[in-house]
Amino acid sequence: MKRNPQGKRWYKLDNTAKIFPMIANENLSNVFRISVILKEEIVPELLQRALEDVLQVQGI
Repeated sequence: MKRNPQGKRWYKLDNTAKIFPMIANENLSNVFRISVILKEEIVPELLQRALEDVLQVQGI
């Protein structure tokens, strides 16, 4: 892992991050990926309810 001039850590890009700019166009739906490390156990029922709430707001 490298650091930029401001001292912040830089992470290597995965293959998707390298290819996406080359294939992106106005017809391509943009999708963003994130990675997280959870510090607490999740409650699957609450996660499911949150997903359903988001889908309802989006009209899906």
